[in-house]
Amino acid sequence: MKRTCFFGFLSIILTMSFIGSNIYSAHKVAIREAYADTTGLVRFLAMDIERMFYGVEQMFVGLDNLLINNDKTHLNGINDVLLRLKTNNSYLMDLLIVAPSGEIVNWSRSEAPPDITERDYLRYHLDHKNSAFFIGKPQLSKVHNQRWFFGFSKAERDQYGRLKRILVAIIDIDHLYGRYRELDLPEDMIITISSEDGTIYTRIPGHEQVVGQNFPGGTKLLCNLKKSKIFHGASPINGERLFASLERVGDTSMIAAVSINEDNFFADWRRHSLLMGGFGLVVGAILFTLSILTVRSQQEQFRIQQQLQQQATTDPLTGIANRRYALEQAALEIKRNQRTGTPLSVVMMDIDHFKKVNDTYGHHVGDQVLMEVAQTCRSHCRESDLVSRFGGEEFLILLPSTNLNGAQTHAEKIRQAIEDLSFPTAEGNVSVTASFGVSQWQGETKIDRVVSRADAALYQAKHDGRNCVRRQNNA
Repeated sequence: MKRTCFFGFLSIILTMSFIGSNIYSAHKVAIREAYADTTGLVRFLAMDIERMFYGVEQMFVGLDNLLINNDKTHLNGINDVLLRLKTNNSYLMDLLIVAPSGEIVNWSRSEAPPDITERDYLRYHLDHKNSAFFIGKPQLSKVHNQRWFFGFSKAERDQYGRLKRILVAIIDIDHLYGRYRELDLPEDMIITISSEDGTIYTRIPGHEQVVGQNFPGGTKLLCNLKKSKIFHGASPINGERLFASLERVGDTSMIAAVSINEDNFFADWRRHSLLMGGFGLVVGAILFTLSILTVRSQQEQFRIQQQLQQQATTDPLTGIANRRYALEQAALEIKRNQRTGTPLSVVMMDIDHFKKVNDTYGHHVGDQVLMEVAQTCRSHCRESDLVSRFGGEEFLILLPSTNLNGAQTHAEKIRQAIEDLSFPTAEGNVSVTASFGVSQWQGETKIDRVVSRADAALYQAKHDGRNCVRRQNNA
């Protein structure tokens, strides 16, 4: 009797433990899945909008240069330039050049310009004595059939701080809405683009109902956002319980959010919990044992997969990426840049007289040189850059969003840092130098030609006496 009660009680305890553990694990898995789904998408949204702003900033630079020349040479056709820029960038509703008086002096349309004296982008630059970029709130257009837009603007001032002109890009909110509505989203996922004070630019679904509205309840949540965060709580828009990933768009006041309704988010978990509760009363002890074995097997499999992945992509001596991984990442960067048009540069580096180091001081010193040089390169690179060992004493550095001049400057900093290194040996401290070749992607579909140009520039650096940086020959 006592033994039967004991095993019966033990079976109940084991069954309840299994049920609780399984339900808790499923809860965590659901949260992790929601985190993975929302975080990846919100980062894409933030980067996409940031790239759009970057493109507008580059337009402003070109327009300002054109206007300076126009002041000097009386060049005509500014409106045509604005119209061409607008036509080539589908997210633009209009481009404006505004005088300090508040009048539109040039714009991307042929008819008479509207009165913009009440627009926030004009008031901001008149009231603030700086040339900072300004992102306005959603407004209805006077000339585009009451379509929603917001202004992205920059004031140009002279050396005394006096306002010369305001460059304004009118961003079409319907374009953003249409672009993100076409994403293949789960039915329960919500995309929101807002300002940090809770003003909505677009929301999918529900864009028409909330665009241009302000929801002050989100101000405390959004204005304290430095870069990104996870939010689990009541929506400031409709009070629904949400799980959301938030990310600030660059250094702007705009916030991207991707959220999932809590009822939908936990629906599968609740059904699973009810099922497991009933089923666990019958076979709890058996399932508990099998689950433990399964979890351990999966953990071991995951550990082995991580180890294999590490071995396949990492150079074992230096700990940086290997040649294969570098070429794979370069191919991905080229595909990305074919869509975005951002620059991409490659730096080839070779340690000078490395064979002499090995022959003179031994391979253990040579290995130390390789490791220190690799760490020096990595410490002088951005998080987005990729440093790889390309072969022997040769290294390849991939520099996304960097033009040829920037890559040359970057390589020079690394060259100086390597020259400053010192390695202790039995015969005293020794130092090494490195030669660099720099090239920029020019629209090729493969990385081979970019690397080949960098390699040719590296050869030129060797020919010119080593310990220097040479760039691709554009002739």
